[in-house]
Amino acid sequence: MVCPVSIIESTDTTIHFEVRSESRPDIIHDVYFDVENGYYCGCEQYHFRKVECKHMRLVKEYMNQLNTLMQTGQTFEEIRYK
Repeated sequence: MVCPVSIIESTDTTIHFEVRSESRPDIIHDVYFDVENGYYCGCEQYHFRKVECKHMRLVKEYMNQLNTLMQTGQTFEEIRYK
């Protein structure tokens, strides 16, 4: 299984992620994390409703897994399939 989240660019204050749509794999959503403003997604749900969308949740899960990986030395597969 290919991870639907990719880190595209990172600075001291902002991280730009791309999240591939599960329902429409040809669509990629841009998710940003900014130290001052938190998460932002370019999808329609977030744009109109201003509530956390599934793309933001996927990025948060990805970051939690990455943090666990860095702390424990595990692989993504070991974390994902526990």
